Amino acid sequence: MTTPTECPRLVVGLVQLPNSDNISLNAERMLAAAQRWAGLGAEVVLFPECALTGFTSKVGACEPEALEGTLERLQQRAEGLDVALVVPSVVRMAPDRHLNGGWVLLPAQERTFFVKTGLTPSEKGFFSAESEQNQRVFVHRGVRLGLVICREVADGPEAHFAADDVDVVLWPGYWRWDADDGPWEAQASAGGLGQAAFECVQRWGKPLLQANFCHNELHSAGKTGPSGASVVIDAQNKMVCAGPGPEEPAGGVLVELERGNGGRWDVRSAKQVVS
Repeated sequence: MTTPTECPRLVVGLVQLPNSDNISLNAERMLAAAQRWAGLGAEVVLFPECALTGFTSKVGACEPEALEGTLERLQQRAEGLDVALVVPSVVRMAPDRHLNGGWVLLPAQERTFFVKTGLTPSEKGFFSAESEQNQRVFVHRGVRLGLVICREVADGPEAHFAADDVDVVLWPGYWRWDADDGPWEAQASAGGLGQAAFECVQRWGKPLLQANFCHNELHSAGKTGPSGASVVIDAQNKMVCAGPGPEEPAGGVLVELERGNGGRWDVRSAKQVVS
């Protein structure tokens, strides 16, 4: 188990971007977001599920070698800003084998790769869950950060790492929060993924930080597309903040985490960020 070093606070930027299949445009948006959020004080920048390529089965050239140039630019941005970037992406490993995964880019370190294994029935028709690499925990500024991708929260993070191995859970997603979902506490009996997320935090006592798409540029989102409103849940299972809605194309939430006297990390403050 990794032992954290002394570091009383960490600032995380939860970035809400549009879901687009234009990889070049997505990369430019991510580069600009890294610059902007680092300027706001973020030390970790989290993007939504498959943000680099777009969350779609009609994805463009996303072989590792095709993405290498973009990843190198993002790595250089992480180095220059001294921030960690969590870059989810579709990755084509073979013509008929795609992963829902991504990279963690840390300053002065080799990038690590993660893969979503808790797939929905519809995702299983396109994505594979088999990968030799799948690193779900990384350490930055002495804080141990675990990754669960979208509906994997229903499996419980223990499907991917042990509770004692993480301080904070990061949750990139393609998600819809509806106005009639009610307050966070209502998720306790709401059923579905919302209840699963609530029970996850209740059981673990770890902050849960979501980065969600603000809206879908690929087609009309209807009632199932992403809707912004990324949630920040503290270790007491209280919703501290939610991001702006789908009308805000470049917003998110800036979260300051603090380690208490007992060594447990929790949310110190969180605020919406708009364009």
